[in-house]
Amino acid sequence: MHTNDRHVAIGDMVLEKESRFAEPKWFGIVYEIKYDRYGTGTAFLAWTPENPNYNKEYGYGCTNIHNVRSQYDVIKK
Repeated sequence: MHTNDRHVAIGDMVLEKESRFAEPKWFGIVYEIKYDRYGTGTAFLAWTPENPNYNKEYGYGCTNIHNVRSQYDVIKK
């Protein structure tokens, strides 16, 4: 694993920002990742404080967390 690896795994911390240049507002820990039949991952996170953008039933797409650098920071466990 490289230190700049942005592929989320269980135990990683995800920091979400409201806008590109804002400080992170929500901090989440990945507690589960589910994969569909095509290998596309969905990450489920526990947030502090409660994240209004997040739906517990649907989680966040792992690809979105990986690709949208302006909104998400990933801190590896």
